Amino acid sequence: MYAISEEVNTGSLRELFFVNQIRNASTIHPQLIESTVEVSGQGDFIVKGQYTFEIGGKVKGFRQISGVENGYVVADDIEVGFKNKLPLWVFGFMY
Repeated sequence: MYAISEEVNTGSLRELFFVNQIRNASTIHPQLIESTVEVSGQGDFIVKGQYTFEIGGKVKGFRQISGVENGYVVADDIEVGFKNKLPLWVFGFMY
């Protein structure tokens, strides 16, 4: 993103990283993820048709995915996750 723009939106950068890692995992290991990432009406993305992910910073809450079964917040700038809040950096291991 930095190669094509002088001003990079942090939220877009986080979402691009997440999608890139999920898509790479599905290409390299198709048995892990059967389908690609889809845009969600609630949350940012749906993976495998059942897991909803909302991407954000460390203060990102669950408001946007409240009431969604299998809903997860993927947060940047946190070291460890708790319950349905996962660190964004963990998805880097899917590459």
